[in-house]
Amino acid sequence: MKQLQKNRIQIAALSETCMYDSGVKIINEFTWIFSGLPSVNKTRNAHGVAICLDKTAAKVWKDFGSEWEAVSERIVKIKLKCLFVNLTIISIYSPVNPTNNKKNDDSQKFYNDLQDVINRIPTEDMYIIMGDFNARVGWNNQKQQNLSNSIGPYAVDITNENGEKLIDLSTINNLIITNTFFKHKLVHQTSWMHPGNKQWHMIDYTLVNKKFRSSIEDCRMYRKAAGAIGTDHHLMRIKIKLHFRSRRKLFQKKVVYDPIKMKNDNALKQFQKDLIPTLSDATDKTISIDEKYDRFVEHMKTNAEKILKIDENKNRKHVLVSFRHMLVHRKKWRISIIFELFDDDANNDNFLSCLNSTTVETIVVNLNNKNMTDTYSTQNKSNKRSLASSGNTKLNDSSQNGTVKKRKADLTCAICQGHAFGYNFDQISCESCKAFFRRNAFHEIEKTKCFNPNNILNGIRCIIRYDAKQKCQRCRLLKCFESGMRKDFILTPEQKRSKQQCLTENRRIRSMLTSSDANNIQDTKPEKSPSTYNKCDPAIDFSSSSSCYLTEADWSCLHYIQHAYLSSLQSSPSASSVISLELAPDKMSAYMNTLDIQNFAAVKLINFIRQIPEFEELDESDRLLLVKYNLILLFAIRHALTFDTTREVIYDDNINSSVSPAEEAFAHHCKSLYILCYGYEFNRLFTSILHTIVSLVDNDPVIAQLLMLNMIFLKGLSAIDDQESSLNDGQRVFHAHTKYTNLLFRYLIERTSFDTAVTKLMRIIELLIKIQRLTRDFHQYIKSKVDVNYVNPLMKSLLHLS
Repeated sequence: MKQLQKNRIQIAALSETCMYDSGVKIINEFTWIFSGLPSVNKTRNAHGVAICLDKTAAKVWKDFGSEWEAVSERIVKIKLKCLFVNLTIISIYSPVNPTNNKKNDDSQKFYNDLQDVINRIPTEDMYIIMGDFNARVGWNNQKQQNLSNSIGPYAVDITNENGEKLIDLSTINNLIITNTFFKHKLVHQTSWMHPGNKQWHMIDYTLVNKKFRSSIEDCRMYRKAAGAIGTDHHLMRIKIKLHFRSRRKLFQKKVVYDPIKMKNDNALKQFQKDLIPTLSDATDKTISIDEKYDRFVEHMKTNAEKILKIDENKNRKHVLVSFRHMLVHRKKWRISIIFELFDDDANNDNFLSCLNSTTVETIVVNLNNKNMTDTYSTQNKSNKRSLASSGNTKLNDSSQNGTVKKRKADLTCAICQGHAFGYNFDQISCESCKAFFRRNAFHEIEKTKCFNPNNILNGIRCIIRYDAKQKCQRCRLLKCFESGMRKDFILTPEQKRSKQQCLTENRRIRSMLTSSDANNIQDTKPEKSPSTYNKCDPAIDFSSSSSCYLTEADWSCLHYIQHAYLSSLQSSPSASSVISLELAPDKMSAYMNTLDIQNFAAVKLINFIRQIPEFEELDESDRLLLVKYNLILLFAIRHALTFDTTREVIYDDNINSSVSPAEEAFAHHCKSLYILCYGYEFNRLFTSILHTIVSLVDNDPVIAQLLMLNMIFLKGLSAIDDQESSLNDGQRVFHAHTKYTNLLFRYLIERTSFDTAVTKLMRIIELLIKIQRLTRDFHQYIKSKVDVNYVNPLMKSLLHLS
């Protein structure tokens, strides 16, 4: 008991206890669960096994119900309940290695009983088998090492008959012999010395199921405890800590063969030629059939790895070349798509079919000529004007964003060969040599001392290196002067103060200029409350001067479009000021409320497009046709201007930048109402479309307004009704669509770059398809759920409800 306390052992498995009968005893505050032969059959070979628990382990065992089982005089088990898994402890004492039939029968009966005990343990439990197995395990040949994963690399013996049974038991039940997986000195691996030849062997083992192999942290023998107890077996101590994270597998990496080499005739012929020598083993009668098969398989694997194995370096180059080809093909595909979209077809159904031939030629030149693309990018950066709000204006001052560019020490100091950042006192030097020269440049060299005075007499210099612990002051100063450092470059205190005053004045002037520029940008913007959500400004101020891509007329047109959109917001009341937040009495009333809310948006959109001259020039039937089939698709673009991406709510349109509490409450009421009527799936799809639009618009309402004008003039955009009537003046509609698409494309180039503009147009086409599909599903759902007689006339016309 003292040795258990000294070695801090909580659970001990004892073998050959020579205790009769079975039961539970408490000895010196330790709980014993033991099993042995009946006391009526007393014999010298009493065998006996036991499990000893300290106070902590005994409490856990009792709380779980004190479950134990005495299987035989050689096997006893208990069950503990840990935090996340049940733990079964089995203590055993195996018969000695059989030398006759009787001992062989005893050994076979023992392993049969142990197998029955293992079969009754639940597969999800952790179980540990400990004791004297009287077996020796090790690697007798390479074949055994390949077949068994139960033995680790640190086995010390040669397998005997009991060892083979132990390996078979471990392999069948997916167990590992933990002693063989930990590297220790030989004295800490072996547990018993043979009395005849005085050799030490490993015959005491601990087995655990592989599922919990990572929970065994260590397993080794302690020799001091054996002498105190008076046994010829040393104490085996196992450290257990439950780990539930999966352990890295020990399997070798699978060899990957090159399919190209497999189709190569020369490689296959070489592979077959190398296999011919192995066929001679088939006629060798001294080798068993199993060894013949093993040799053939091993030889075939070796030749396959040598001839057919994939070349990783070559394959990496092949992947890089394939990736480059893929990029080239994708670029060609994008050019072909743009050509198709720019093609002036008869129906004019494509979204980008409006661009003229001049724009097409410009796109092709820029996609095929890198220099021209770089020229576009350079001109774009120099002429780019900000149409974003003042809150999104970024000043190119590193002091404002808090980032300081770190210098790279990619130079070599001329004095000590250390890392240098630049010139100091007219020579490249590190920070240490710079500080040294500043301190000692005005000292007299004759008064300085050298580490080795003999060097001065012999004209030898001390070695000055950055990695030297101590550097000679005299030799270092001489080397500084010889390398070209000048002491007249060292500033006096008056010069330092003057320089510091100049730097301070320059910073002050720069900050004044920066703040004045920022104030000029923000003068025309209303102040926004930082505590409220900032909606995308419906109007943006910009200069009307011409640029590389937009003319004076284009800027005037953009001014007019913004003014028209602002006036449309003020032309009619908002939905939040009219519709009540009270709950609808029934489902049909809730549907009507959602359609009434969209009716306000439809009225404002109609007021916006009616102010566009190209729309007013059309006859009444064409205007009605465009509104009926295309207006509902504009709702998503319009809602994206007031969409809060964080809360995922849509605010009501107004000319104010801040959101009032009433608008906040109305936005959340509308979101709940839409989810109630149309479900979470529809709300998720519509929200994802709004997120896409917000990323495309990038806080620039001009892009959204131009996109709405493109969509309203696009014939064949609707996906609700396939029987769309033809226009009376289709040519005029096509020219209007061409104008605003061309203006949108050139404005995107002005805002970003040519490549980004093309990418955004491609994403817009994909976005239109999603909006069409969602609008069609919404139309079918409304048609099946809503009574048409209760729908207001405008929404009935837009949804094609009859």
